[in-house]
Amino acid sequence: MQLPLALFCTVVAPTKNASHKVTLDTNRMPPQLTGLFEEVVTQSPGGAEHAAAGNVITFQYSSGVDVTIIVSKNAGRFRLQSSRFEAIWLILRELVTRLHTYFDAEDAGPDQEPFKISFQEALPLQDFFGIVDTHLAVRLQHASHATRLASRAHQFRAIQKRLLMRFKDKNPVPLAHLDSLLEGTFHQINQEASSMETIQATLTEAQCTLAAAVQMILLLIQLRFDMDEAGARVLRAYIAPVVQDTLEQVQGSGFRV
Repeated sequence: MQLPLALFCTVVAPTKNASHKVTLDTNRMPPQLTGLFEEVVTQSPGGAEHAAAGNVITFQYSSGVDVTIIVSKNAGRFRLQSSRFEAIWLILRELVTRLHTYFDAEDAGPDQEPFKISFQEALPLQDFFGIVDTHLAVRLQHASHATRLASRAHQFRAIQKRLLMRFKDKNPVPLAHLDSLLEGTFHQINQEASSMETIQATLTEAQCTLAAAVQMILLLIQLRFDMDEAGARVLRAYIAPVVQDTLEQVQGSGFRV
């Protein structure tokens, strides 16, 4: 299901400083961005003023991250840039889809060359692998916290059993500080559980970031090597953009953590 772009972002004042950039080339003169993203511009507060330049438009997600599209006035070239690599994916996909819709409806003549979008730069694998490494590091932290939590829970159950045996004994003996040890272990379990909640939220964010980065790389590969839809589906079957960190997905991919 494809939801309206206006649900995810609004048009804001243009920003041109960014650390990640992607450039697309087309074989047509570019249309006005305000017309291409008309519904987002009209539904954004002050969107018409922010996009008045016509060749520059900046989208801002609810998280505060923005993505800017800059159009070359002399050629069909589009540059997308952002401070976050993965943030470019949604706007990139929307731009490609809207350009195809715009020009496919316009290309009616039999002698007209089919509309084409190409990505001629090197694939940004360094940025992509950086996101993969971050996701792996968070997964390792999550596994470490889970191991410690399981260890504390095992210790807590063992102390409980010893205390019950002491209380059931007909000849009472000193607790030997087992009650204090039980209380201390209980506090450690609470601390580890709180840490697990924090690291789980971080892992969820890392999963979404990696999923968006995979989507972007898949789309760039399709544009870079002029793949048709059938080839793109095969590629997606091998490099799945869904990141769930389930046991089945980890085993199916051949990776172990």
